[in-house]
Amino acid sequence: MAKLRIGYLVAPVVFALDQLVKWIVTGPLGVNEIGDQFYLLPFFQFTYTQNIGISLGLLNATTETGRWMLVALTTAIALGVAFWISREKNRTDQVALGMVLAARSATSSTERSMAMSSTSPTCILVRTGRF
Repeated sequence: MAKLRIGYLVAPVVFALDQLVKWIVTGPLGVNEIGDQFYLLPFFQFTYTQNIGISLGLLNATTETGRWMLVALTTAIALGVAFWISREKNRTDQVALGMVLAARSATSSTERSMAMSSTSPTCILVRTGRF
């Protein structure tokens, strides 16, 4: 029997938690329109905004082609991380890679739905401290 890779167990748990938190923020907390804010504490708030690209707005998904390119890139990264988990011997690294895989999967599912429905993915900004 093949040795169990804990990263493959961590990924769906982290993915489910990610989706639950997004549902709580956009549902019961009501942060679901651009510019909506929810102040949890005087120094901690959630703000709804849209993210149409990857980090720092690179590779904007403003066109149909751009959206599908992001889907392809994210899928390739997720497959690469999944392969890496299968080869990794260190269990701590497997857990970390499982978290990365969950994040890539969450992003990829958002991008796929965005590409199919022509809507932008959401981004909840958490602000702490006074800026």
